[in-house]
Amino acid sequence: MINLRPIQRDDYRFLYEMLKERTPEQSISFSMPTWSQHVKFINSKPYSEWYVIWDNSTRIGNIYLARDNSWGYFITKELQCKGLGTQAMQELVRRHPRKYYIANINPDNIGAIHLAKDRFKGKLVSQVSYKISRKDILDWKP
Repeated sequence: MINLRPIQRDDYRFLYEMLKERTPEQSISFSMPTWSQHVKFINSKPYSEWYVIWDNSTRIGNIYLARDNSWGYFITKELQCKGLGTQAMQELVRRHPRKYYIANINPDNIGAIHLAKDRFKGKLVSQVSYKISRKDILDWKP
């Protein structure tokens, strides 16, 4: 069962290890930070909401909601493509209702584009952004 828990200090190392798993097509613009840059970024509280995604008692990813309604998530490599990110997104939407959400996606990330456009009926609003309604996120069933 998926659960979201706000980021805590003991999650910093887990989040850093997750950054190491990212591939170039999973980010719009990304360069690997140093440990001190990573800690400074987390402590700056860059998102309105930021959670570690748990599956039972195991950390499996993280998800955030920014002040502009954009969101992003990352699931550990071995658990990707199993619907866990979608479940986490649905939980985030239940906790933080908005009329719509924005998914900013690297144009080379075909899987994420499929998710936003086909599964959630997202509308392309710029070269890398899809606008997705709350209803379409919550209505999707695996």
